[in-house]
Amino acid sequence: MKKTIIVLLSLSGVAFAETPTTNVPHIWGGADAVAELGAAVTLTTTDGGLSVSRETHIDAAWGNGDVTNRGTVSFSGTYTVGENGSFTTKAGATVKMGSLFDVNAGDITVSFTANMAENSTGRLLTFGEASNWSYTINVGTDGLLNGITSTGYGTPSVKGMSSVNLVGEHEYVLSWASPINFENSGVSDANAHVITLFVDGQLALETEVFTQNYGQSWITSYTFGGDGIDGTFSNVSFHRGAIMVPEPTTATMSLLALASLAARRRRK
Repeated sequence: MKKTIIVLLSLSGVAFAETPTTNVPHIWGGADAVAELGAAVTLTTTDGGLSVSRETHIDAAWGNGDVTNRGTVSFSGTYTVGENGSFTTKAGATVKMGSLFDVNAGDITVSFTANMAENSTGRLLTFGEASNWSYTINVGTDGLLNGITSTGYGTPSVKGMSSVNLVGEHEYVLSWASPINFENSGVSDANAHVITLFVDGQLALETEVFTQNYGQSWITSYTFGGDGIDGTFSNVSFHRGAIMVPEPTTATMSLLALASLAARRRRK
């Protein structure tokens, strides 16, 4: 029985990291699954300004060939540039991307580090098609994660959220996912979306599946900081594809199936 438990524990990660059979990277799993996503676009420092470094990406899903340098990236807002693509802002820095990922808005993951000073409050990250069509991850006056709001779009219902303290330095992974692209997600609506946020590798916020109607799905923008946020952002990378957390029932069923298989092998 002890061996069976060890096997189940070692295999439980498989249940949470199942990869759909699709050419576009969409991963079931947690924050560490970001490593399985393709072709990161990373912020770097060049001649005292922000620039980007792209990984080679061959678009096998849509047959467009090498799309490494397709699309545009631009920066605006008030920020101070540091080394290795880091920047400090009190008023918000905007990263705008157009036609960069060759998938619709809602199939993108962004990972970054934020080091926020005491008494920071306001908008940690705002993302969407434009400032009037966007979602915002908020920091409360107590420095705790204060949920998600929206402008233009309907505000998604929150499925679960942790009251995690965001002051100081933390690692963030946010996915804006289209469940229809995930095998066995049970979703058939192309406008259905899910937003998940991991803080220091732990799931901190997850929305219910919601309907998002948008117009210019190839144009996305990301604003780091805003309002009373006083912080430094670094290690900013954008990834083609998204992460979704499997339903607990799905994981439970997978583990039960493994237990049944282990039991049958023992009987043999």
